[in-house]
Amino acid sequence: MKVLRIRLCNLASLQGEWTVDLEAEPLASAATFAITGPKGAGKSTLLDAVCLALYDRTPRLAGRGGHVVEGAGDVPSRDPRSIVRRGQGEGWAEVTFRGQDGGRYRARWHARRARQQAGGRFQERTLSLVDDATGAQLGGATKTETLEAIRARVGLDYEQFTRAALLAQGKFAAFLEADSNQRAQLLEQITGSGLYTELSKGAHAAAREVREETKLLEQRLGEHRCLPPTERAAAEAAVAAAAERRTEAQSRLEAAQAAVAWHTKAVGLAAAVAAAEGELAGARAALAAEDEAVALLARVEAAQPHRGRVESVDRCAAEAARAERAAQAATARAARATAAHEGAVA
Repeated sequence: MKVLRIRLCNLASLQGEWTVDLEAEPLASAATFAITGPKGAGKSTLLDAVCLALYDRTPRLAGRGGHVVEGAGDVPSRDPRSIVRRGQGEGWAEVTFRGQDGGRYRARWHARRARQQAGGRFQERTLSLVDDATGAQLGGATKTETLEAIRARVGLDYEQFTRAALLAQGKFAAFLEADSNQRAQLLEQITGSGLYTELSKGAHAAAREVREETKLLEQRLGEHRCLPPTERAAAEAAVAAAAERRTEAQSRLEAAQAAVAWHTKAVGLAAAVAAAEGELAGARAALAAEDEAVALLARVEAAQPHRGRVESVDRCAAEAARAERAAQAATARAARATAAHEGAVA
């Protein structure tokens, strides 16, 4: 993040509109520069304007109480609007900066009194963020959303900004004049290194827990008697023998499992052979029956040429039987006639 231009109006000791253009000479080519001037000239007000435009607050007001600035019903002294110059109906701060994404933005803070009259009551302060190249409004409809949009583009929150980019007036002098303990405390406040103190405390606590756990383990270890060399050697030999026996048993188990698998497979194969033999016997019986049928068919086919003669013989036999029956009937009639004649003569 880089500040490019600061503009303000009616803030603290600076009345009217003021502009500090860091892109114009001689500041544009200056590697470093100082803000100097007598007390009350407005040096800190420039830094207040930067903080107000970006974060809606400023370190100048951090230690103030809650007393009213200009009569009952007005804002307390810790309110950012209290920095508006007395006797003025409005005040504002505007910062043009280059964000961490390389974009160019303009943040503006504005506080005004009712009807912009010096005696009017303060109205709600407003905060805005626009794209400096296009003029497009960024952020959201609320001040909280706008502050979050600014923080995202600056890359620092208020605490980080006031410790890393803007050191409030009086902090460095207090650091130089403090004793070692106070200096360490101030350094933590300025740099935000209090986090490392907390991490150090946590590391010490963790180390203490580890030491206590180690001590407890050592006590438990002391409760166990170590074996003499001879007993240890015997125990190791017993362990080795047991391991060898276990290996042998494992080998026997694997061999037995292989034998069981082989026998199981053999039983299955025997059943398959028996079934195949049954199917073979059935096939042979069916084949024999087919052979008899084939022989009978052959005989029938061989007798076909004599079929006419056999039928003639059959017809002659039938006619002879009929003639024989007729002769028998005629003989019977003749016998009856003879008997009738002999009866009549007598």
